[in-house]
Amino acid sequence: MPKKRMSILPYFLCLLTPVIYFGVSWFFPWEIIQFKSSISVSYIFDILFSVIILLILKRRDFLGKVKLPVLAVKVFLTILVALLCVWMIKSLKLVAPFQYIEYLALQLLVLAPLIEELVFRGAFVEVCEKLRLNNKLILVSNSLLFSLSHLPALWTLPAEFHHFIGFQVFYTFFLGWVCTKSRLVTKGLVEPILIHFIFNFVFYLAVIRYSL
Repeated sequence: MPKKRMSILPYFLCLLTPVIYFGVSWFFPWEIIQFKSSISVSYIFDILFSVIILLILKRRDFLGKVKLPVLAVKVFLTILVALLCVWMIKSLKLVAPFQYIEYLALQLLVLAPLIEELVFRGAFVEVCEKLRLNNKLILVSNSLLFSLSHLPALWTLPAEFHHFIGFQVFYTFFLGWVCTKSRLVTKGLVEPILIHFIFNFVFYLAVIRYSL
C-alpha cells in the first residue's frame, strides 16, 4: 500500500499546483482591489505565484538552449496557424473582444506572452518535471490547462463573444502544445515566450488592420 501511495503522490502534487492557482485566480474577488483599468490586478498574483514556485524548486536557467533552424520552422508554422485562425474568425463572423481591450499592445504582446508563459511553461511544467512525470503527459495536460484557462471569459464577457471564446479554447490548445513542447525541448522559457508573442502579434495586426 505505501508504494501505491508514493506512485500517486507526484500526480497529486502536479494536480494540486493548478488547483491552487486557478482557485485563487478565478474565485478571489479581484474587483475589490482592482485599479481603474482593464488590466487585471490578478497579474500580480500570477507573477508572485510563479516566482515563489520557481524559487522553491531552485530554477535558475530560464534561457534554455534554442536551435535557430528549429525555431525558424516553429515560427513559420505558428504564423501560418495564427493566420488560419484569423481567417476562420472572419469567415465564421465570430465577434472577438480585442477591439475593446484597453492598452491592447501591452496586454496582448507583453503581459500575455510573459506572464502566461511564466505560469504555464514556467511554474506548472517545472513542478511536473521535478516530480519526473512523463513528458507526453506534461505536454497534453499543460496544453489542456492553458486552453481551459480561457473559459472564464464565458462568465465575464457578454453573450455576443461566447462563440469566439469557444473557438479561442480550441486554438489556444494548439498554442499551448507548441509552447509546452518548446519548453520541454529547450529547457527554457525564451522560445515559448517568443512563439507566444508571434502568435499574438498576428492577432494584433488583424485587430489593427482588419478590425478583428
